[in-house]
Parts: sequence; structure tokens; C-alpha cells
Amino acid sequence: MSGITTSPLIVSLGAMPYVLLAHTVTLLDLAAATRQGLASVAGLAAARGLVAAGAPFVRYRRIDMAGTLDIETGIPILQPDDRSMVDVRLGLIPAGRYASVIHTGPYGDLLAANAALIRWGEDNTIRWAMRQTNVGQVFSCRLEMFRTGPDQTPDPASWVTEVAILIADDSDTT
Repeated sequence: MSGITTSPLIVSLGAMPYVLLAHTVTLLDLAAATRQGLASVAGLAAARGLVAAGAPFVRYRRIDMAGTLDIETGIPILQPDDRSMVDVRLGLIPAGRYASVIHTGPYGDLLAANAALIRWGEDNTIRWAMRQTNVGQVFSCRLEMFRTGPDQTPDPASWVTEVAILIADDSDTT
């Protein structure tokens, strides 16, 4: 890994509405789908006058590394009025406790940053809000939030991405 990934922290996040586009992709198509999806969702939000309330992100719904991934490309928004939402899909990042790392460096290193966070969780008996199915792992909320990226700086070594996974609470039956 050529970038720098911080030590994991447990953070609390509040619920956050977002506008989204859903995709089913292979791992090989993930980078292109992310780029195209984030550009499309940004255009969709702007065309409807929606105000961004945070960094764009990818939300991983289902992961089967050998098969396909169900993802959403999204942008958090301020609560919209009903008129702006005629043909827009909305999601809600659930409030809760998340394990989080901050990665500074190229997006190609995010697989290793995710693996480090998962490994830390296993070492610290963290139970993720997810379930294993015959078609992969289904997460309640697993995010890569692009805090700084190519729109702000062309240097991949300066890109900052937060990786966060929702931690199961005692009542979670995910």
C-alpha cells in the first residue's frame, strides 16, 4: 500500500439522506462505475437544485469479490422538498456507531485499507452490521467517502478517503 491509512476509530454518525444511483458491477468494473456514477449523481442533484451536505461516496450493499457487487454511488444532501424528488432515488445512511479509517493516497489502495479495517474488527471482536448469504456479504452500511479527490487535486497521493462500516448493536439482526 503506497498511501497512509490511520488506525481505526469508532465514530458516531447521524442519519444522513442522500441521492443515489444503484449499480451491480464486477470488481474489475468498480472504478469505472464509481467515476461514472458519481459524475451522474452529481449532475442529477445539481439539475434539481439539491444542496450537497458532505462528500460523495460509494455504499457497498452486497459484496461477492469473486462475482458481483451491489453498490450505490451517492451524495449526501440537505433535506429536499418534495418537488425536487420527482424522479430521484433517495437513500438514508443509518445513524449508529461505525468503525472508520482515513486513507490518504490512490484509490487503488482502498482494497487494502478496507482489509485492514476488517482485520482490526476481527482482532477486536467487532461485530459488523452485516450477514453472510449465498450471494455474498450483505452490509447494513459500508462506505467509502471521498473527502478529497481528483476534483480538488490531481495528485493521487493527496486524495483522502474515509472507509466506514456500521457496527452491529445488541438488537441488530442483520
